Amino acid sequence: MRRMSVLLSVITVVLLGLFAIAYDPPGTTAQEATPGATAGHPFVGAWRMTNPAMREEAPILVVLHADGTYVQTEADGSVGIGSWVATGERSVAVTFVEQVTVAQETVTTFTFRAIGQVSPTGDTFTGTYTVEMTGPDGVSQGEYGPGTVEATRVAVEPMSTPVGSLEDLFAQLEPAPKGATPVP
Repeated sequence: MRRMSVLLSVITVVLLGLFAIAYDPPGTTAQEATPGATAGHPFVGAWRMTNPAMREEAPILVVLHADGTYVQTEADGSVGIGSWVATGERSVAVTFVEQVTVAQETVTTFTFRAIGQVSPTGDTFTGTYTVEMTGPDGVSQGEYGPGTVEATRVAVEPMSTPVGSLEDLFAQLEPAPKGATPVP
């Protein structure tokens, strides 16, 4: 059962990680990018990313910084760290790495490489990615893919009228004591 859970987590990371995966065009490296080219890019910001093939999975939260760094976090606590570069006015390339503990507590590294495009409105993103799995021995299993991801920008929203107190909210999140009768 644990193996299935790990496998599903890995697949989710791979598929949802598309948004954060990088593509390295032949002859171009991140060091060759124009300094500051990412500062005003519409990719900068916070995003809620999903994989169209896995709608039942929780979205991945992604932050892309103006300095070209990339951070993502998943509902299971997995974290991806990487870099991105602007490849055009609304297009990007991303590479990020995630480490997962698998069978017998060994660490497997997943490297995601993606390309994508921010919509003209700036509130959505679509991308294509591949994932490379490297075992604890440092040997790559090769790249798999491609997969796709979609993302929507996390925008600032006004507060609305509360439906209850914070205590009410937290009470809903606490498990009922053993033997307690649920209140209808």
